Amino acid sequence: MDLLHVQSKWTVADLENAERRRRTIQLTRKGGFRPFESANRDFIYYANTPSDPDIWRVPSAGGQESPVSPRIHLQRWKDWALVDDGIFFPSEGSPSPRTVLKFFDFATARVRDVTTLEKPGEWISASADGKFVLYH
Repeated sequence: MDLLHVQSKWTVADLENAERRRRTIQLTRKGGFRPFESANRDFIYYANTPSDPDIWRVPSAGGQESPVSPRIHLQRWKDWALVDDGIFFPSEGSPSPRTVLKFFDFATARVRDVTTLEKPGEWISASADGKFVLYH
């Protein structure tokens, strides 16, 4: 499944079946930046907007958009990564002046500190199993 970015709203084009090639579904109504498809392909996760970068999700077949958790707050829309079990994101500022890499666990709905980063984390990326995290 490929995602096509159209005017800050995401549309899915099903390219797996030639007969259904023209079928598209508009997924978001309010925006959407840096989308990721869940491992089970049931949801698309995305940062809502640059000015409101909280993480939202929508069923990949279309449906109601909803915020993932109020416990995840991004400084910038590009600074997070979806993995099989949750979401990695950096937290900058108080109470510590250092950037802390955090993890939101889908199973427990809790956020935990993973490690302190040497510099502010941007463009977070991670392996699907969450064992490796890259950042710029």
